[in-house]
Amino acid sequence: MKHIDPRQQIRINDYIIIAEKSWPKNYFREISDFDVIKKFYNDSYQNFENEIELLLEKFHPASWVRAAYIQLELYTLELHTAHIEKKDLTSVPYLFIPIARYGWRYIIEKSLEKLEDYDSEIENEKRPGDESISKVFTLLIGLNYTNEISNYLHFFKDKFNDIKIIFSPSVYSTFPTIKKSDRLFFDNLIKYIGQQVEYAKFPDFDFRKNKKLLKKINTFLINNFNFVLKDIETILFFLRDKVSVEINATNLVIPTDELAILISERNNLEIEQVQNIINFIFLDTSVFHYQKRDFLRRSQNIRMLNYSGCKFKLTNNLRTIYDNESSNWEHIKSAESHSIISFVVLAEWSDNFISRLAFGQRTDLKSFSNILNKEITNIEDYFHRNIFENAIRNILINKNIPSLSINKVNKKNIPCGEIDALAVDKENKILYIIEAKNTAPTKDARAFAKNIKDHFKQKKYDLKFSNKINWVKNNLSSISEIFGIEITNDFLIEKYYITGNPSPIKFLVTDYSVMTFYEFYQIINERYR
Repeated sequence: MKHIDPRQQIRINDYIIIAEKSWPKNYFREISDFDVIKKFYNDSYQNFENEIELLLEKFHPASWVRAAYIQLELYTLELHTAHIEKKDLTSVPYLFIPIARYGWRYIIEKSLEKLEDYDSEIENEKRPGDESISKVFTLLIGLNYTNEISNYLHFFKDKFNDIKIIFSPSVYSTFPTIKKSDRLFFDNLIKYIGQQVEYAKFPDFDFRKNKKLLKKINTFLINNFNFVLKDIETILFFLRDKVSVEINATNLVIPTDELAILISERNNLEIEQVQNIINFIFLDTSVFHYQKRDFLRRSQNIRMLNYSGCKFKLTNNLRTIYDNESSNWEHIKSAESHSIISFVVLAEWSDNFISRLAFGQRTDLKSFSNILNKEITNIEDYFHRNIFENAIRNILINKNIPSLSINKVNKKNIPCGEIDALAVDKENKILYIIEAKNTAPTKDARAFAKNIKDHFKQKKYDLKFSNKINWVKNNLSSISEIFGIEITNDFLIEKYYITGNPSPIKFLVTDYSVMTFYEFYQIINERYR
């Protein structure tokens, strides 16, 4: 099968039009007033959103679902290839991949919403062509950019004391002009956050090989949804090795009932079981718990990010998703529900489902019932305590440095709360104190701000870790008894806040070091060769 490069060119003229609409009339070429600049980006965001809405209205919603899903699939392939080739995802053109994937998911979601309210009597089988798709891509990049810059201005206002923007098409692709020191802060922050953590080097973090974690997840799935991960793998291989070869395409458009029967009969799976799987992994905006999508609210959980395919009702205008011949087949004409699925997207979903469940990112499932909430919380706790924290301690233990967690001294709880890891290097007189936080990926300004707010105000991680550090400094004799090693005041106390993914906190504290598990591993490995 031919690999299609999905990368569209940015349509500069569209940016000029939006800039002209949004630029304040009493400013000629440049703006240096903070509030006026912020309003310009907010107005631009609204104009980008309006233009996208106008384009979506030109074509049948189902045709946009199909077009956007194809784009999502192609950009997923691009991302996979970039990872394999170890490309820098913060450089052009790869930096557009995450934005495009988020944006095309958003188009799928909005189109599914529109499809629910669409008048089925209206004849409209026209599909968006390359020009319309390219224009939507351009508008999505602009929408994301203005949203991101506006968030930076809102959450990091103190870094924009000396700011200027100049009227040009690049106003939607380049960072505002600010002081060099402030720009360096953002450059370092964005570069660091964009790094890929190489957890594949550690068996414990290879989710697909961690038997205990997989057993817990399979128990959760079979008890609540009547299938296991192996069933998803069976469907994935079937779509990849059989269906895609037979239809000479990577994505499948098919009546939902027919898809269930096809998978069931050719893989010896019970039809009810397959239907459960489809309901679990396909986005359906008609379900009662779905909330209308807001591009700004990345915290919304019931969206394409947590699904691999989509299903929807469609009783006419079938040429919006099928070719001319297929749209006339009786079994397609008589079907009420139709589905779109790609083995490429399903493969990614299969990997992400495990990690997102372990990282505490499936709050949508937890909200269904108290039972699901409790079972998923148990999986999250197991991963954090038995895998993440243990792996951190083992980095030191493997270098013959005793390490353990402490929550009691002389059978009494210590007042600062449990210390995730304490380790003593007797020979070099180093005492390590470690706080472990298996944080989910933080990718945008709003998420940075939430991370920062949690750390210093909401959840007070900074204060809690500082209290643990102080307790250690004041209780060296108790720690000496625990380890059976005399720890004196001349020991160097090294303090580490270890995260699951790159965190902006790294650039905001000086009393302790903030780094990922992998960065800590590199430091210890280099120190104890």
